[in-house]
Amino acid sequence: MPEEALAHTDWLGQLPFTLPQGVGNTKIVVILVPEHHALLYIPNCHDCLPILVAAINAHKNTLSHLLTLTEADPISMPFSNKSGGVLIASVIISEFYGE
Repeated sequence: MPEEALAHTDWLGQLPFTLPQGVGNTKIVVILVPEHHALLYIPNCHDCLPILVAAINAHKNTLSHLLTLTEADPISMPFSNKSGGVLIASVIISEFYGE
């Protein structure tokens, strides 16, 4: 799939890569990310990175896989500021920490 197609938004402003995290489709992440690593750092229309979308929607397997792939990017800062707080809060609310 061309990278331009992955950056194209729909009528709601969502990216094609946002849906797999929202529904917990880890298989899509496994397929797309090795070829398009930059997808991990493109926020959706709500300014949430893929790792946050998976955490907010309580998809533990997808979140766990994204955690192994996402790096401490200095631009998108997935583990800092607002993103880091939302990530921690989502993991606590979803009760992932006790498993």
